[in-house]
Amino acid sequence: MIYAFDTEFIDDGAQFQLVSIGVARDDGGTLYVESLEVDWMLADSWVIEHVRPQLEGNAIPRAEMRERLVEFIGDDTPTFFAYYAPSDWVNLFRLFGTLLDLPSGWPRLCFDLKQWQVALGMPALPPDPAGAHKAIDDAVWNLEVYRLLAALDPTGAERMRILS
Repeated sequence: MIYAFDTEFIDDGAQFQLVSIGVARDDGGTLYVESLEVDWMLADSWVIEHVRPQLEGNAIPRAEMRERLVEFIGDDTPTFFAYYAPSDWVNLFRLFGTLLDLPSGWPRLCFDLKQWQVALGMPALPPDPAGAHKAIDDAVWNLEVYRLLAALDPTGAERMRILS
């Protein structure tokens, strides 16, 4: 199954601190969790202005975030997609420790929707979500982008599913 996701985070130049993660899967299911373990003193003004106001205030420990993600995916073999994926991917797999600590059956890679868009000649994408910089809204938008690009490039979409 396809899992489009987004994370919001603090990047202080030395480390990422996960603030929230949103995941939308192609059967319509969604997951949104916020981290209780955020040091807001490390956040820059952009994160304070654009990310923090979007939070719902239902923060939970990282261990519980990880448990909910595992429960959400279940025994599925996921194929992950994100828009400008590298930072989001690091934030997702760091919930488990290292890349090698991801659950059995999960791929060790994530596909980047922006790179796919570029490879296809920069087709127009859906309008940005109204709640930009809220992880769940961005994840749902990422799923829309995936569907658009997959419709334009069904062979590429199938190859990515096979590789993951």
